[in-house]
Amino acid sequence: MTDQLQTRNRPSLFALIVILFCFAGLAAARLNQFYFFYPDSADYVLMARGLVNHLAYEQFDFPGSPPFTLRPPGMSLLLIPAALIAPYEAILAKVTVILFGILLLVLFYAYLCKLEDMTGSSTDAEQPTRRWPVLCMVLLLATNPYFLLFSTLIMSEVPFMALSLGILCLIASENEGNRKRNLILLTGLFLFLPLLRTVGIALTLALGTWAITSRQRWRYLIPVT
Repeated sequence: MTDQLQTRNRPSLFALIVILFCFAGLAAARLNQFYFFYPDSADYVLMARGLVNHLAYEQFDFPGSPPFTLRPPGMSLLLIPAALIAPYEAILAKVTVILFGILLLVLFYAYLCKLEDMTGSSTDAEQPTRRWPVLCMVLLLATNPYFLLFSTLIMSEVPFMALSLGILCLIASENEGNRKRNLILLTGLFLFLPLLRTVGIALTLALGTWAITSRQRWRYLIPVT
């Protein structure tokens, strides 16, 4: 039965790969070293290099400056690999954001498929046709001009959305076998999200409010705490 389901899902997975390649191609066509969102993008790149060279989140190009507090350090932490390979290189920093855009599309597809499976409205025999509406939604997101724009800017919006969607996927896919693993992953994500964007605190409070209303969901108070 598992082999049959994998065979049936193969066309959908192939279509998803094609969509991901199309998105990567569109994003690559927008790559350049000059287009920044001032001043955020430059700050993220500079602070990533500061974390590598000085082990401090501060404006090292202004000697004697206090620790940088205007933006949280999460985005600069994600850009550390790019800062190690190509210091002050905008292209590699933008590629980092594009990779998170691809991750977001994959998680979006997985989450929609999980929601569709949870409805139980169709039989296994109908499963191949059921994925095409999901793929259309992924395609619409992948070709959305605003999504392409923010996927090629050195900004934290796309990584934040990808990790937030990862939280939803973990909650939706939880079962008896992976409950402990998912709680560990959720804790890690909730620790990092406020460092990426401070609105992550609101997401944490929202999960806490949702979890406390049902005894079956009290385990989610662990990552919230």
